Amino acid sequence: MANSVGSRADGLGDGIVVTNGNATLDSLAAARDRRTPVSAAGTTIGSGSYYLTQDLMVSSGDALTISGSNVTLDLNGYTISSTSPTRSGSGILIPATAENVTILNGHITGTTTISGSTFSGGGFAYGIQFLGAKTLTVRAVQVSGVGAGIDCGGIGELSLVEGCSVRVCASVGIAARTVRACHFSQAGSFGILCTIATDCTASAVSFNNAIDAACIQQCTGDNSSSGDGLSASGGSVSNSTGSSGSASGIFAKLVLNSRGSSSSGTGIYATGTAQNSYGDSFTGQGMQCFGVATNCFGETNQGSGGIGLTAFTANGSRGVRNGAVSQSITNKYNMP
Repeated sequence: MANSVGSRADGLGDGIVVTNGNATLDSLAAARDRRTPVSAAGTTIGSGSYYLTQDLMVSSGDALTISGSNVTLDLNGYTISSTSPTRSGSGILIPATAENVTILNGHITGTTTISGSTFSGGGFAYGIQFLGAKTLTVRAVQVSGVGAGIDCGGIGELSLVEGCSVRVCASVGIAARTVRACHFSQAGSFGILCTIATDCTASAVSFNNAIDAACIQQCTGDNSSSGDGLSASGGSVSNSTGSSGSASGIFAKLVLNSRGSSSSGTGIYATGTAQNSYGDSFTGQGMQCFGVATNCFGETNQGSGGIGLTAFTANGSRGVRNGAVSQSITNKYNMP
């Protein structure tokens, strides 16, 4: 058969070159994939759909900038990295004018390391940085060795970070409105800072709180230093576990079906209601509830002075210190 140019009724075959009756693989792939390839660092991306074709590396500054709206960037399993001796720029920078941006499926790395609680090294200042943009989604991206991991420009924006792993960040690990099914470890500031956190874990946070959100569900937060394990000031923590070195394992207005532990602080500190929860501390207070504690247990191992359970009203609850009853309760129901 002679060479010819054919087209299909669905438009996907426009421009396919046929040689001896066989379409070339490259032309077929190009016809079916309407995305734009990106193969060089320093690229500015406009509107549309894009994908990486190789790893990208910079020695300083930003690697990619997304300036347009309605953008999907598939990292395609590749890595964006920086060898800058000091932290600078962003792996992916999105200005405030961009909206409806999705980034997925890849890696962003720098050279920041941690020894004890001290961060050193360079790489990116931000793995992904949104400068106040709206309607942002980041999925299945791994970030490590940077200043801040994934910063979505404020927890009030319409941003979702899902299925991501972030570790070794000198400041915040993940900041977004909604964070779902993410893992974080080793931060100099907050581990996860958001409005809604679901199915997340955060650990080894040097300062502030491991997970800080208005609503925390099915999460685990571990801060062995001076911040809370899980903090939902004025909000709720449910079906979760939090631990802290010197602050509260869990700090929230409403605590449901959860466990909080602390070495020297308070296991669970509930400014409102606690239900079906367990708080313990080695040398501090087991559980402090300034509203109603229902079916709760507070325990402290402190030799003297520590109280297992403190509550305004308690129903079916108990507090102990070294195995003996230790409670400070104004109104008791169904309990010793």
